[in-house]
Amino acid sequence: MPRLTASLIETSPSRFNPLGQWEISLREQRIPAIENLSTHNLPNTYECIDLSCNAIAHFGNFPSNMCQKDGKVRSLLLCKNGIRGLDNSERLKRGLYGLKILSLEENKVERLSDITMLGEALSETLEDLVLIGNPVTRKFIVYSIFRLS
Repeated sequence: MPRLTASLIETSPSRFNPLGQWEISLREQRIPAIENLSTHNLPNTYECIDLSCNAIAHFGNFPSNMCQKDGKVRSLLLCKNGIRGLDNSERLKRGLYGLKILSLEENKVERLSDITMLGEALSETLEDLVLIGNPVTRKFIVYSIFRLS
């Protein structure tokens, strides 16, 4: 499986998305894990990182400067990856504090504790969260809305 390398980033398309954010599309690359984001200067270059339709099973391992004052990232798209687990709330908060849009659509998030951690970590800055198509929303939609509001 391919990894997130400098050559992959250099050859990936980038554009302004409909929100006016500079976005890099790393879709459909079969990337197995979130890694090496800070070494390739992604947090300082792009406002939106699209990692949809890959093979990422764990939501975590974000560099501490990704969304904070040093990093520009405000939107993170991780649709259709098969994500089952999330980092703990402190690690997510350290890496993603300042994130405004998070799309985890059509993944495999099942546990309420993951939604709770996500709410604890990102409640101060997150404006839009997409969880459609995850088992947790089918089972616990009212609880999910309550925890994240």
